[in-house]
Amino acid sequence: MARKYNKNIEIQLMRIISIALVIMAHQASLRTNIHPHFGESLGTVLRPWLGVDIFFVISGYFMGYMVLGKSKPNMELSEKVSFSIDFFRKRFLRLFPAAFFWITVTLVAGMVSSNRGLWGDQTSLFYKWLTSVFYIRNFENAVSPSPLGWYWSLSLENQFYIVLPLLFFTIGRKFFIPCIYALAGLFLFWLPGGVDWGWYRPTGFIWGLIAYHVVNTQGIGDVIRAKAPKIPALLSFFLLIFGLVASTAIPAAFQNQMMPFAISIVSLLACVCVVYAALKCGTLTVPKPLVFLSYWGGEITYSFYLCHIVIWDIMQDIRQSYGLRISSELFAVSGISMAILFATFSYFLIELPFYRKKSDLEPTLK
Repeated sequence: MARKYNKNIEIQLMRIISIALVIMAHQASLRTNIHPHFGESLGTVLRPWLGVDIFFVISGYFMGYMVLGKSKPNMELSEKVSFSIDFFRKRFLRLFPAAFFWITVTLVAGMVSSNRGLWGDQTSLFYKWLTSVFYIRNFENAVSPSPLGWYWSLSLENQFYIVLPLLFFTIGRKFFIPCIYALAGLFLFWLPGGVDWGWYRPTGFIWGLIAYHVVNTQGIGDVIRAKAPKIPALLSFFLLIFGLVASTAIPAAFQNQMMPFAISIVSLLACVCVVYAALKCGTLTVPKPLVFLSYWGGEITYSFYLCHIVIWDIMQDIRQSYGLRISSELFAVSGISMAILFATFSYFLIELPFYRKKSDLEPTLK
């Protein structure tokens, strides 16, 4: 069934879990003045903002394939330059069109609205648009954080895309692999950015690269596949959801101390899930009746991430402007449904026309 879609369905499910955590992290945007504390209790146990780090692990895994997997040994300098330019072009076409559209929708909506409490002042809004377009939003967020700052993670991801091939081709494959393991060890205890580490944390990307190395290293992947426990599909489905969601409680267990270590543990657990999903060894399996929903749900997660906050803020603007009395529960259901609808349109009308089929971008299913 997975081959029919030419995608790793288990990793698609991981994308859905990640975006569900992002919704939890941003659920304050879905509250109204009726039951305004709806959903607050989630933050006392979970730290759903770690859903982004699960996304980073998945991204790191596939970027390992695109750079480590597709590059040839002993490439000449001209070949390395050509390869890197082609890599940047593919990443640009894959991510920029939809990102530009939705951050521009945010800019226009904020400019025409008179609700400055919701959108902020117009000058700040323009700076957020500009820094998002040039993928430096995480730096701007560190200086001027706001509820409209969700593009920070996309900026960090694109910065990773720039650094990855440059570092790989500079130090070579022989030293690159030990380097990523050394960085994983370093990020157990330290993260770049000082007090603003949250906007610059690369831990998930590093563990994603490690997942790629483990899966594609002769001998290691075979041993894991041979030793992997076979778990019934329905049980593994719930274990995957529970495991990833429960992992976001780790920072709370450390009382929000030792954050580099806590984020590394969450990323490590996501790395293990990616490895088992990629090896197709029967440990993680999506039940057949849920394959269709897992596939298409995973497909629209990027557009959902791009559009959800602006859709919700436009809805809040309309609600406040007309004095509509809507409960937080009803607003949340309506907001999530509208975001899914617009994410679907965005996927088909903006994302798909600008990049090649996914089979050209993702590892061959094993």
